[in-house]
Order: sequence, then C-alpha cells, then structure tokens
Amino acid sequence: MWASATAAPRFSTTGPVPYAAGTAEAAVRRATLAALAEAERKAHSSAARLQVNLKWSEEQRKHLTLQLDHLQDVQAHAVHLEQVNAQLHADNTLVNDLREALAQSVPRAEATALLDEIKVSEEARQDLEWRLDQAEVRISKVEPLEEANTRLREQLKRSAEKLAKLSDLEKSNAYLRSQLREAKKEVAVQRASSSFGARQGTFRAQLRRTTEGKWSGSASAVELGDEVLWAELSDAARGAVPATSLRTPSGPAAAGGAREP
Repeated sequence: MWASATAAPRFSTTGPVPYAAGTAEAAVRRATLAALAEAERKAHSSAARLQVNLKWSEEQRKHLTLQLDHLQDVQAHAVHLEQVNAQLHADNTLVNDLREALAQSVPRAEATALLDEIKVSEEARQDLEWRLDQAEVRISKVEPLEEANTRLREQLKRSAEKLAKLSDLEKSNAYLRSQLREAKKEVAVQRASSSFGARQGTFRAQLRRTTEGKWSGSASAVELGDEVLWAELSDAARGAVPATSLRTPSGPAAAGGAREP
C-alpha cells in the first residue's frame, strides 16, 4: 500500500480513472496515519495514567507498611502488657495466699503488732521521702548560693590584691614624701646659705663704711654680726625662721657695739 501510494500516477487513454484511484489511496493513507496518531496519543495517555496510578499505589504501599509496622508495635506492647498484667495477678494471688497463711499461722495479737510495725515502717519511709525531697529543694537553692559565694571570693581576692598594691603605693608615696621633705630642707639650707653669704657681704660693707676713721674695735663688731647671722641661719634650717626673713644689717645699729672712741 505504501509503494502504491508513493508511486507515480499511471495515465491511460481511458480517462480520469488513474487519478481517482491515487486520490483514494492517499485518503486511505491519511486515515491510516490519523488512526495511528490517535492510537499513539491514547497509548501515551494510558501510559501517563498508568504512571500516576503506579506512583499512588507505591505511596499507598508505603503508608500501609508504616501502618502495619505501627500495628505490630501496638500488638507487641499489648502482649507485653498482658504479660505484666498476668504477672501482677499472680503476685496478688501469692500475696493473698501469704496473708491467709500468715493469719492462720500467727496469733491475732502478733499479727496486729506486725501490721503496726509495717504501718510505722511505711510512715517512716514516707517521712524519709519527704525529707529527701526537702533536701533536694535545699540543694537546688544552695547551688546558686555556692556560685555567688565563689564569685564573691574571687572579688575578695581581687580586692585584697588591689589593697596590697595600694599599700605598696602608700608606702612608696610616704617614702617619696619623706624624700621630698628632706629635699625641701636641703633647698632651704642652700637658700639660707646663699642668702647668708650675700647678707654677710652687705653687712661687712656697711660696717666698713660705718667704722671708717673710727676705733679699731670694728673687727669685734664684724665677728659679732657674723654670730648673729649664723644664729638666724640655724633657726631657718630648723624651720623656726624662714630663710627669706633673715635681717639685713644697716646703719649704725648694724655695727653692734661700734662706738666712737
């Protein structure tokens, strides 16, 4: 059919019959191609739906697997609970049997005393549990206090170190102050000495002018003036008299006992 559809048209003397036959074959071919395309489209659509269904089925399978695992866990837990329940029933039965046996074997008074001891022991146990809870509460309150105490100890240690440094600085400051006082005293003595030299020269010059042509006892007056100046210098060095307050002798009074013969 494909060869006849693609072959060249045959012409004859009978009229338009060959052309009509080629047109029919082309129509058949187009119809066949359209049917094939439709079948392919349907196949693709079916494949897509099948893929979606497969994906959904896989998700459902996973979900069912999870549910099955959970159900198995629940069943295992239920079996364990049944075993525990059976054990508890057995223990209760044993306790009841022991109580009955104890009631039958022990006299009534001894049983009452034993029950009282059990009650006292239970109360003591409850009291110990309460004390334990109180101790835990106190421990929980003490832990922050211990941390605060540790911090305070560290601060106290730092304060002690600072106080030690401050004490060293105060000692150094006291030593420097004493050195400064000594230096000031030395400076005062030096100033007083320089002032004494200058004033002694001035005193002797004035004394010479005063005693010129006078009696020869002026040398004794000069020595007397030197003694007065040395006394003032000693007082200034001891701090009793400032160095700047030393008197400068002048006039006849400065000559002491300088008198005319």
